Amino acid sequence: MLIPHDEKIARGGEDSAHACETLITVADGVGGWADQGVNPGLFSKMLTRLIRDLHIDYPELSTRDLTIGAH
Repeated sequence: MLIPHDEKIARGGEDSAHACETLITVADGVGGWADQGVNPGLFSKMLTRLIRDLHIDYPELSTRDLTIGAH
């Protein structure tokens, strides 16, 4: 479980991590996007979840291919 900075709790934080038995994914949300009205946590959370889900379905894919596929 990630604990967001006090100033970012209302947005749910900017960073994300997901894990399964054979993979851990971590994404650092880009806080500067918040100044432009974008929630950086949404992208990082979706990216790590999609990488994990792709890995579960296609464990033979490389880290690079998982990241490209999730993006």
